[in-house]
Amino acid sequence: MKKTRFSEHGRRAVSQAQRKRWADPLRSSESAIQEAIFEHYRHRRRPGAVMFHVPNGGLRPSHVGAKLRAQGVQPGAPDLVCCVDGRFYGLDLKNERGTISQSQREFGRHLEFAGGTYQIARGLNQALACLEEWGVLEPDRGKRAHATHATAA
Repeated sequence: MKKTRFSEHGRRAVSQAQRKRWADPLRSSESAIQEAIFEHYRHRRRPGAVMFHVPNGGLRPSHVGAKLRAQGVQPGAPDLVCCVDGRFYGLDLKNERGTISQSQREFGRHLEFAGGTYQIARGLNQALACLEEWGVLEPDRGKRAHATHATAA
């Protein structure tokens, strides 16, 4: 399969399109926010921190869903799971219009009762600020302005 190489003009166009997409946080999907977070994680990960995605969501045939439930899939599990210095964190991602389900609220309460930390972040800036606060990401030395910190469930 032949790899496509972008010209300098093509790279600028892609970069401009990405900036335009992030200019309107209401249009940013949770999956786009998550992809951006993992791009930051690849470059700014703090040594000793681990973060991964729990692929609970998505439409599946009922027999597959039943099998996953039998194997321990939990409704409401956070989008991102992090462990730093022996502390367990769960972060649910929402765009500005995203709603929090009852199962997410319950899971957050159970996680906190077990000694972990659970947060819901609305948008990329809140999520990155939360991950920096927890020590998952090294502080951003750039000029990115953080929105207010993530809100608790």
